[in-house]
Amino acid sequence: MNLNALLVALIERAGSNNGEPVFITTEELEEWPGSFLCAIKTAGLIKQAPPATSAVCPGCEEMCSMPVNTLLKGAGSATAFVICDKRDDINRVAISLTVLEQWQASAYSMAHLLSELLKLSSPPTSTNSKRWELGVLRGKKHSSHLILVSENKLILSVAGHELALNELLFLRNNQIAIDKLKITRAIDSPATGSGDIESAKDRQIRLQKRVDHFKSKGHRNFIKLVAEEEGITTVRLHQILKRK
Repeated sequence: MNLNALLVALIERAGSNNGEPVFITTEELEEWPGSFLCAIKTAGLIKQAPPATSAVCPGCEEMCSMPVNTLLKGAGSATAFVICDKRDDINRVAISLTVLEQWQASAYSMAHLLSELLKLSSPPTSTNSKRWELGVLRGKKHSSHLILVSENKLILSVAGHELALNELLFLRNNQIAIDKLKITRAIDSPATGSGDIESAKDRQIRLQKRVDHFKSKGHRNFIKLVAEEEGITTVRLHQILKRK
């Protein structure tokens, strides 16, 4: 089984729900290679989710999707079942708790992985599940603000370029890695008239947050730190922060 093809499929699946989590059953995970599971769990690409509230009823050949009832028993154990309302000869049908176990992948988990792999200075922030601001990355000649956009697929917006996330992440020595060279090349060759556009107001808000962050950490040269991070002069940063 091609592990990188599995990773591509997982990334595409995570981006298919416009930023909202997608769920994967434990039964499905058990079909994946152990090395792949270890890599994506260690990287935080998937996290355990609450048990499913519905399941396919195994009571007959109809295989209906039904809401699950769960009863707690002694010593913290539980039992799950569905109530069939389709046939007179079937009433309560037991459901294995393993069937209800599920994991989730999302733009949130992808954004945090990118932040770690690129060693960005601050955790991702978002005002909605479709857009994650990752921070600033420096190339050899320029710097660029990175944004992860989730609209039917996951795209890394950088310096006017739109890079498909499934073409940036790959497995190496059973670990998730990233093609940083491809990203820095995009940074050093900025495009115009394309990609995710950050409004002047959004940029002002983002940079003020970075200033406040460094202030809260006790840095006296917070203006200089943010200007260097953004790749602009301190004079230009003051102009942006004072803009009405």
